[in-house]
Parts: sequence; C-alpha cells; structure tokens
Amino acid sequence: MKRKVKIMGVDDSPFSFEDKNTRLVGVVVRAPNYLEGVLSCMVTVDGLDSTEKIAQMLNGSGHEKQIRGIMVNGACVAGFNAVDIEGLTELTGVGTMTITNNRPGESAVRDALRKHFPDWKERLDILEKGKKITIKIEEGKRSYELYARYCGMGGEEAIEMVDISRVRGSLPEPARMAHVIASALR
Repeated sequence: MKRKVKIMGVDDSPFSFEDKNTRLVGVVVRAPNYLEGVLSCMVTVDGLDSTEKIAQMLNGSGHEKQIRGIMVNGACVAGFNAVDIEGLTELTGVGTMTITNNRPGESAVRDALRKHFPDWKERLDILEKGKKITIKIEEGKRSYELYARYCGMGGEEAIEMVDISRVRGSLPEPARMAHVIASALR
C-alpha cells in the first residue's frame, strides 16, 4: 500500500433513539492526516440502510476512483444499523474495515439484537461478515489494541492501512477525523 494512499473514514453524528435519522460523515484523508474532503448523508436510526448509503456517499463524489480503503468507526452506525463490509466492498470496489478501540462484547450485542429486533439474525449475520483481527500498537511506553473486521484486503494490508494512517493514539486519522467532525453535527 502506498504511503500517501487515500482512505475514507466514516462515523455517525449524535442522535437519540426518538430520531428517525442521523447524519453519517465520510472524510477523505490522504495518509497519514491530510484532509482532502468531507462527505455526508442521512441514515435511518436502527435501520438497515448504512451499507447502501455509504456506497452512495462515495460513488459519484469525485473521490471514488482514488480511495483505496474505507474505515468505519465501529461495526454499526445510528444505533444498530449494521454495516455490511462485504456488501460495501462489492458496491464500491474498495476494501473495507470496521474498527474500534473497544473490545467487542459479542454476547452482549447478540442479546441486545435478540431483545430489540425481530430480524436480529440478519443483523448478527451482517456483523459477523469479514475476517476478525486484533491490531496491537506500541507507542513509546503505551500499547493499544484495535479490533477490526475487514473485507476486500488481506490481514497484512488491513494492519498497514491502520499503521500508515495513525498519527498518535490508537485510532487511525480517517476514523478519528470522521468522529470529530460527525460529533459536531446534528
């Protein structure tokens, strides 16, 4: 992977569960941290439209031919609107990963889905797509772990995408910038 590769980071804006929709923000970053563009769209809170909306946000944006990876901050956006990384890779032609610095509580997620959604099995199947990886980061005396699922790339490429786009702390800049910008919008 080239050192100055373009990666799109994605995160959602704050919302309440009374809201029908919330904003998704996509940031186009030339690694490691040069912001090239900001995209946005609306998604349904607890819906199943995040995959298509992210693909539509990128495709036709003018950035789609240059993006070499999509990095979603978390496996779900807008509550339990699960991102289908295999579907997103297919719709965009770009390798995709979901990433978090919080260890996924898989049994708690399964229990919450089962409790709140009649289509919980479909949502769980979406969340289990791709390959799982734990990425260990050493930074001076500190060490971090990132938890990811990836599709459309190999494990070494997923690690490299994180390494070349991380400046400080655990979260890579595309995901971090998407989070910072999305947090300011409602």
